[in-house]
Amino acid sequence: MLFRSSLGYRMLGSTYEVLGILEARVARGYPGVAGAAPENRRFFQAVAAYHQAIIIEPNDPDTLQNLIGLYVRMQKRDLALREIDRFAELSDQNVTLGDGLAAAKDQHETISLEFADTIDRVEVEIERRLEAGENPLGVAMLAYRAGCVLKALSVMEGIDQLAVQDLDAQRWHALFLLEAGRSEEAYVKVGQLEGAARQTWYNQWRNPAALVSLTNAN
Repeated sequence: MLFRSSLGYRMLGSTYEVLGILEARVARGYPGVAGAAPENRRFFQAVAAYHQAIIIEPNDPDTLQNLIGLYVRMQKRDLALREIDRFAELSDQNVTLGDGLAAAKDQHETISLEFADTIDRVEVEIERRLEAGENPLGVAMLAYRAGCVLKALSVMEGIDQLAVQDLDAQRWHALFLLEAGRSEEAYVKVGQLEGAARQTWYNQWRNPAALVSLTNAN
């Protein structure tokens, strides 16, 4: 069947991207509705679909290019560079690229140079703040807002027994995992968060839980 194939999941990811853009435009026309919310929701779905396509066909340059474009558009800098590196590996392995994908390699070099500078600066700032004893969640959020999701994940995963008591940290950890395409780990994290949250009045677990459900629908 089509949607059990790499092509099917790539098409699904592209559809989610278009839906997110269109829904965001519609939402902006209504006062009180956050225009970015639909696009962000579809972003998580598109990421999950593209990563499923890559699991089925790891050497598909078209899917990688789609994922690069999505991460660049959403300003997810270190995730974009991760996929650009994967794309470069395919080129080195003599995987055949069409004219459009071959031309994309030049764009990748420009993107890499632009994003790498920000990532380097964020890395220095992360190290400085952690050495100063700042709250790791606050440091992770600084990296995340700078478009460095992998750096944020690294901070979170460097904490021993991550935030069993800090439910906000668990919530953000789950969202970072989703953005990085690690949906199964996010699902486990949300399950842990839900169990802990039910013993308190913490309701913010519902947002990552809903997003995980949407991505699992793929």
